[in-house]
Amino acid sequence: MFVGNHETGKYGFIDKTGKLVIAPQFDQAESFSDGLAMVIKTGRWGFIDKKGVITSLAQFNAAEHFREGRAAVRLGDDKTGKWGFVDKTGKVIITPKFEWVTNFYDGLAQVSPSDDTIGRVEFIDKTGKLVINQPFDMAWHFSDKLCRVRIGDNKTGKWGYISR
Repeated sequence: MFVGNHETGKYGFIDKTGKLVIAPQFDQAESFSDGLAMVIKTGRWGFIDKKGVITSLAQFNAAEHFREGRAAVRLGDDKTGKWGFVDKTGKVIITPKFEWVTNFYDGLAQVSPSDDTIGRVEFIDKTGKLVINQPFDMAWHFSDKLCRVRIGDNKTGKWGYISR
């Protein structure tokens, strides 16, 4: 669990007993997910393990929690930056090239590949390969190998389910 130090404004981590295990040194911290926690130092995101060992620090402009061994990261600002994915060592394994992404569920993540498809959803696998390239107007994440999707607008669109 992360904790803040009011005097320094920095965050660290305590264990289940309340013992400080990672000294407050981060500008911001998030809970652990998939064995790693997102932290900010010097205005950029990175990841640490439960011993405080840095897997990648101050590399990314934005990041999401790890899920299924992958974390979404953005290089660049809100307007021009692109999203990709890193593994638990912090190595970029899917090049940042997407306008937006979601976490992986059942081995697939939602992506919007370009500005002209923002709001349209396609799916990639853990290698970055586009596996469902029929764009949908809305989609939930995969669960038990099915995903709820909508084609069309919110009022007249049709909902259904797709499999991988």
